[in-house]
Amino acid sequence: MKKKKALVTGGAGFIGSHLCDRLFEEDFDVYVVDNLSKGRIENLNKKVDFFKININSPKFLKLLGILKPNIIFHLAAQSSISNSLKDPKKDFQTNLFSTLKLLEKSRKIKIEKIIFTSSAAIFGKAERLPIDEKYPRNPISYYGISKLCSEYFFQNYYKSYQMPYVCLRLANVYGPRQDASGEGGVVAIFANNIIKKTPLVIYGEGEQTRDFIYISDVIDALIRSLDERTIDNFNIGTSTQTSINHLANKLISIDDNKPVRIMHRPQRFSEVEKSSLSYQKFSRVTGFKPKVNLDKGLKKTINYFYQSIN
Repeated sequence: MKKKKALVTGGAGFIGSHLCDRLFEEDFDVYVVDNLSKGRIENLNKKVDFFKININSPKFLKLLGILKPNIIFHLAAQSSISNSLKDPKKDFQTNLFSTLKLLEKSRKIKIEKIIFTSSAAIFGKAERLPIDEKYPRNPISYYGISKLCSEYFFQNYYKSYQMPYVCLRLANVYGPRQDASGEGGVVAIFANNIIKKTPLVIYGEGEQTRDFIYISDVIDALIRSLDERTIDNFNIGTSTQTSINHLANKLISIDDNKPVRIMHRPQRFSEVEKSSLSYQKFSRVTGFKPKVNLDKGLKKTINYFYQSIN
């Protein structure tokens, strides 16, 4: 039986590279498009067919026409909230316009399904937690706006052209291969600083909360989205809040060496105070349930950073 083709945009990144590993286990032929602005070629399985192309480039649309993949996982994005505030035009070009062009090309070549990674940022500041899919969407960053607009395009392409899709609104994903530089995930930044014995910087008082979900659980959700009966927008989190102070102290307690200092700086603009996502709707449809608790996930992550430095 002929293998199905899966194309992963942003496949050399943190989430994308783990997804590629799993797709090989699921017996797909895997193609990756990534401009390596954040992704790393060493993250990729050697069996991947890799194309260094910007998703805004005409070359990408031409490649889609040549490959004609069965499934597209659209993960490529400009994910920095601060960069989206500095340059909203570039944010929209990368996150929204490229998605629209991808949808239109996919319609023409009759893609079986597109699975898109959206974000908890579409909800903005929530007053009721955990957030379910019925909660009002009110993004407070251009990044959140571009993700929400992309969701509307997916919904309307399904209504207009019957193009199957799944949009997964991800909470704060963490784990091995996460970028510890710049605005990378806070878990990766803290883990890296602990190993290097540099202070952990917390913005504001540190009582702001996030919903931290381990990478293998997110990959499980992406794979479950392949089911042809699954078409909709879904929240993917653990339904649990963890404060940044609590996260920092948990990571410090895992490390047996001399603890590092914690420094506080002024709270950043457009930062959500509290966040957690309910996964119950996706669970009812697919049977999904997060398996890796925070303690276990943090230990796996900090061990990875020790190994990568050594």
